[in-house]
Amino acid sequence: MEEVRRDIDEKKPVRYGPWDMLRDVLSAAIDHGQFTTAIVGLVTIVFILRIPAQELASIPKEILDGFHEAPFLGYILSVAIGAGWRIHVKTMLMSHDEEIRRRDDDINNLKSKL
Repeated sequence: MEEVRRDIDEKKPVRYGPWDMLRDVLSAAIDHGQFTTAIVGLVTIVFILRIPAQELASIPKEILDGFHEAPFLGYILSVAIGAGWRIHVKTMLMSHDEEIRRRDDDINNLKSKL
């Protein structure tokens, strides 16, 4: 299942498999401060994969039937998703602004040392 690719600079094959992909995703999540979210997502995927096929097929139907019986839950869910997205965007923008300020301060400090 491992994919073999050739490195541009070298003639030997480079192995790249699912564990390497997982390592890269988790290290990118660490870099962006979303490691906890990545781990929760990974655990959720593992739990979903462990559910038997018959039960897994009935879960979406049960969820949609629940929205049909209580339509206000759909409105509450849509508001919660919108609010969560808004909070996520604001925190990501704040962290981006902090990183830009930190980088600018580092550049100014290096310029002053010259």
